[in-house]
Amino acid sequence: MNRIAKTATAGLVVAGTAVGAIALAPAASAGTERERWGKTSQGTEWDLSLDRERGIIEYDLDIDSRERGETWTITITRNGTTVFRGVRTTDRWGEIDVERRVRDLPGVADRFVVRAVSSDGDVVRTVLSI
Repeated sequence: MNRIAKTATAGLVVAGTAVGAIALAPAASAGTERERWGKTSQGTEWDLSLDRERGIIEYDLDIDSRERGETWTITITRNGTTVFRGVRTTDRWGEIDVERRVRDLPGVADRFVVRAVSSDGDVVRTVLSI
């Protein structure tokens, strides 16, 4: 390949890469995701994820105690206001999933606090902001 052909090819690759990056930029910045996970002292695994997109925040709390029929009392607050309070029982795999959507408040950092207590005293506590 001669020098002119190499230069033209390199220019097209750079231009194509720049156009691809510009095309992807709006989609990548359209939403924000945060996630936190851990284990309790009794070995229960938990995961909290927050996803902000188009004026909505979706929160998803997963608890996996691996014990079928276990009762958990769950409270989730956002900026001090309760957005979920309820009692859930683990399914046949020992899992609970609480998934809800709330409107995003523009210009405000959203701080979610989770407290979940099982019938045998196991506790999930976490804080996550988006």
